[in-house]
Amino acid sequence: MSLMVVFCMLVGVMFGILVVFQPLSLGVMVVLMSVVSSFFIGSSVSCWYGYMLFMVYVGGLLVMFIYVASLAANLMFVGGMGVVGCFLVLLGSGAYWMSLGKSSYASVVGYFGDSGFVSLVGGSGGGIMEKSMVWGYVGLGVLLLVVLVGVVKICYRCDGPLRPFSMY
Repeated sequence: MSLMVVFCMLVGVMFGILVVFQPLSLGVMVVLMSVVSSFFIGSSVSCWYGYMLFMVYVGGLLVMFIYVASLAANLMFVGGMGVVGCFLVLLGSGAYWMSLGKSSYASVVGYFGDSGFVSLVGGSGGGIMEKSMVWGYVGLGVLLLVVLVGVVKICYRCDGPLRPFSMY
């Protein structure tokens, strides 16, 4: 049940990226999305795999944030109603997740066990690429596609710090 809540938070953050207009809010949303997706993968597959995924996302975020900050226009940061709505949904689902208590967490850990960790440490690595995890990888691909669309939407401006300004 709690993994479903985390997945719903991931989808909410993923579609919240399409609402933002400033590079700073895009960076915050992508960091939230990387944390939630790493937690989801770490809970369902392996904690080490989630950690490595988070490190790759953070490295990519540094490059993307420098690129977006240098190409996007210098805008004032104002929070729109879409961003506020996304954060309220995240806050509500996070509060619901925290109210579940330790019994649901114990049932999730008991259900998934340490099978992914044992197969990863054992050297085979077969627990990571299972047929049951195909939709997880498709979801990660869709997540990266939505981030790309959000970055292109922010960078598609006629004026910016590295573009020449037309003087009328």
